[in-house]
Amino acid sequence: AKGQSKYAACYAGNVKSNPFTQVGRGIYSLEVDKKGKVTKVERLHSDIEDKKVQGCVEKALKGAKFSEAAGDDASVTVTLEFGFLDR
Repeated sequence: AKGQSKYAACYAGNVKSNPFTQVGRGIYSLEVDKKGKVTKVERLHSDIEDKKVQGCVEKALKGAKFSEAAGDDASVTVTLEFGFLDR
């Protein structure tokens, strides 16, 4: 929940300066070490072609923290969907 607000802020902040920012989905693969720290972020797909949004999301994902692993390092796939409602 705490991390989700960071990703949403990446999108929302860009919509304020560019109301034509696309609505879409991003799929990222993360490598996580035994201590739960993200060591690698790879963008597998993004409907949002805005470099500012992508860079912001990738930076936020790099700062994500997971529970410590009981075994070896782990890979995690994260799917983020962004939508903008005009209220």
